[in-house]
Amino acid sequence: MRVLDREVEVRFWLKMALAIIAVMLMPFWSYANSTSFSGSDPTLYFSYTCILFNYQNADDWPEPDIWIRDTPTIVTALILCIPAIYFNRRLSKDRRNKSIWHIGSATVFSTASLAVYFVYSPPAPIAMPVPSFDWDILSFASVVLILLVLLPVFGREASQLGVQRNIASSARSKPRKAEYRASVKASLVYSILGHVLGLALCLLPFVLIINVWALDDYVYYTVSAAASLNHRYSQDSLGWTFSEITFNIPTLMSLVDQLVYTGFRTIFGFNIIRHCRGRVSRRRTLFYGIAGVLVPLVYFQFIQDLYSYARFSYLIPLPIVFIVGFLIIRLVKPLERGIEDDAEEVEEIATDQEKRRDPFGDVVVVPMLYALDSMMRGAVSRLKRIFSGGTSIKQDPDVVPVESEESEVRGSD
Repeated sequence: MRVLDREVEVRFWLKMALAIIAVMLMPFWSYANSTSFSGSDPTLYFSYTCILFNYQNADDWPEPDIWIRDTPTIVTALILCIPAIYFNRRLSKDRRNKSIWHIGSATVFSTASLAVYFVYSPPAPIAMPVPSFDWDILSFASVVLILLVLLPVFGREASQLGVQRNIASSARSKPRKAEYRASVKASLVYSILGHVLGLALCLLPFVLIINVWALDDYVYYTVSAAASLNHRYSQDSLGWTFSEITFNIPTLMSLVDQLVYTGFRTIFGFNIIRHCRGRVSRRRTLFYGIAGVLVPLVYFQFIQDLYSYARFSYLIPLPIVFIVGFLIIRLVKPLERGIEDDAEEVEEIATDQEKRRDPFGDVVVVPMLYALDSMMRGAVSRLKRIFSGGTSIKQDPDVVPVESEESEVRGSD
């Protein structure tokens, strides 16, 4: 196995290990409240739930309560990450301009199928008990699909944009090695921006909903593509005050239901990158952006009219993503379609940036034992020349040594 390939393998698995740790520490439910009576100091309570542990603490508790999840739950969570690991493996191996929709769809389907199987299967799937907190397993599956599948797709598309914009700005005026290094740097920067864009699409809210039950009892909550944040405040005439904040990530089933109003904004964010690459028209991109603002507003208005029992209910749209996307579309000039064809050579080099340190050098791959043997032979040869009184200066092969000419004359006599 090549040494460089081994280094690439180590870097990939290190990145995936850090990503899986981050996913398993990601909270899919967090809760905090504050209670006070007649102007007394408020009593605070906080709870944090992830797939590895549950943490609870309150001011009047002697010490916090930390509960580590059981082994079957953690093993199930690791199994749910396997399709996403394979998906990221394919992203690192395949060329950047290769379609990933088939492998991406298969990853989503396999992850969802595994989650449903572990939750709704008979009591002993694969010879271990059903994991506790079944709904948490479904929420964790949503976290895996968002952080390990959706965000890498945005990062991959943005990295292509970075490479092509670097080529368009350089106009082949740089040497090939300098152009490659600049493309690698642009690819990394734009990949990070793509991950940030995908995370913003998931967390930034669609709408702010205000439900007023009474003059001293109201609820604020915002809904985004991957999470909801609720705040409730209540106060009575006796001076009792209660305030709570809840953050939760929907389960896998709820995430599928939310595609009704989250799909348009996700497509809008993806098309922003594709528009900058010159592959999608401005009109089509803006259509998905407008739909991503109006559809959630109509949907939640219908839900509020059907299920809300509040005295007053207000819906305030929050088109943050649309405004930012509209400014990007207006200010960033899309690339020409010819840039993509001209960039094919550098694009192929950029896909191999993790495999070679200098792709423009003459790289000769030889077995390691042969290389060590060659080094030892060279060292022994240099030592012989030194101890025999010879010099390390190489002679011109066209000049025949005098001693060899004399030996040839003696041999002829």
